[in-house]
Amino acid sequence: MAGPNAALAQGFQNLAQAAQGIAAQIPNWQPAAQHAQLVQVLQTQQQTQQTLQQMQQTQQQMQQTLQQVQQTQLQMQQQLGTLDFNGHVRTLNSRLNPPQQVAWIRNAAGQVPQQAPMSLATLQAARGPQLAPLLAHYGLPAQGTVAARRIRLQRHLGIPA
Repeated sequence: MAGPNAALAQGFQNLAQAAQGIAAQIPNWQPAAQHAQLVQVLQTQQQTQQTLQQMQQTQQQMQQTLQQVQQTQLQMQQQLGTLDFNGHVRTLNSRLNPPQQVAWIRNAAGQVPQQAPMSLATLQAARGPQLAPLLAHYGLPAQGTVAARRIRLQRHLGIPA
């Protein structure tokens, strides 16, 4: 029984020492000063939370802007590809002989017409019904004589008229 009593006595002694330490600190306790410090800590915490929220909002806005920039970049790359393709095709078309096939350029949507292959001679002899869908595909005006519409299409394709 001496063992448990010794441990109990040691526990009481530790408790007494802790109580003396607390009692020694009581004369130094200044509730008003600690309250002011606590209020200041709480205000700083609120300001930090507000700053964090602003930073999160800014991050979201930056992510949205980045997505818009990436989308614009993709569109520009696609447009540049179409322009490069069309420039190449127009160069080829500018050197055609009547029996050679006309190469179709892409329209503003990046598509070539759903048109059967056509030689330069066939294009130069094309009539209104053959020209209308091609002019519409490229967004070119369809008014004027057949000769004027044919010349308009040829110039658009890079073929000297």
